[in-house]
Amino acid sequence: MSVFRTEGSLLFTEKPFVCVLHYNQRLKRCDHCFEELCDKIAYCSSQCEEKGWPMHKFECPNMKRISPKIVPESVGMMARIIYKLKYCKGLAVKGFYGEKENEYRTFGNLQSHYEELQQDRKRLEDFLSLTHILEDFMGHTEVLPPPTELLTIYGKMLINSFNIMDPNMNTIGSGLYLGASRFDHSCVPNAVATFSGTTISIRLIKPVSPFDWSKVFVSYIDVLQPTSKRISELKKGYFFECQCVFCLDREQQEHMLSMSCPNQKCSEPIYISEEYSSDVSIGNNCQFIIIILERERERERERERDSPLTAKVLSRFYNPSVSSVLINLTLQ
Repeated sequence: MSVFRTEGSLLFTEKPFVCVLHYNQRLKRCDHCFEELCDKIAYCSSQCEEKGWPMHKFECPNMKRISPKIVPESVGMMARIIYKLKYCKGLAVKGFYGEKENEYRTFGNLQSHYEELQQDRKRLEDFLSLTHILEDFMGHTEVLPPPTELLTIYGKMLINSFNIMDPNMNTIGSGLYLGASRFDHSCVPNAVATFSGTTISIRLIKPVSPFDWSKVFVSYIDVLQPTSKRISELKKGYFFECQCVFCLDREQQEHMLSMSCPNQKCSEPIYISEEYSSDVSIGNNCQFIIIILERERERERERERDSPLTAKVLSRFYNPSVSSVLINLTLQ
């Protein structure tokens, strides 16, 4: 294997372990390969129908039985994972991400965060609701895995699934990929996932030298969000607190939430808190903005003196936003 991988290098491609179309794409795309259809049929070709049948033959009678009810995508994904494991030797499937014999993952290798799920009341409520729908969908003739195993499958689905995108970056489905689950998150990723139908491709967007799979990172979320929101989303959705250089860089966080000073002669930023409160600091000793901000604060103090009871009550519900400060700046 090369010790250096350049920007744009294709690391690998992979078909999904299981995948499901989003409901709004049904009858518009092939249920197997997700290609767009010319007619309202389930599959784009007899080849895709044949490839999809080993899985679809189990869910097809269930879909007919519960019609016109709509099966949520999460339930469809769970059902397909169970069918895959039970009838299609899913535990033996290997998702290779490298060239060596040991560079692969199986469904058993996926993280489920079982203990964290047990402590997450909201996720447990969602799991119980999903289980009831799953039982209804799969029918009484199909025995579901025991609760502990079912929760493990649910956790692996939550943590390791990808949103499958079309060329216009619209989400058209969800897929579980074994090999691609190997890559950790960073808010400054050096690789990106793209899709062709249901096939995922991992490609570098920055060079990696010396190359090592542990040095390849993708992003699980929108990295343009403020730091506190990114950390909260990752903690809630993936059960870890991000420690990437972007999240630890305090100066970078402040610059993301800064504004230009209204004083045209000043090139320093105005910093605001992520809560968008009236807590404002400036990057230098610009007298223009200091005077304006102090004037705004003095007006707040005057309002409190004029009506202390009203101010006390309103303070529980209202905190002057930075936008009000900027409006006052423009009126001076």
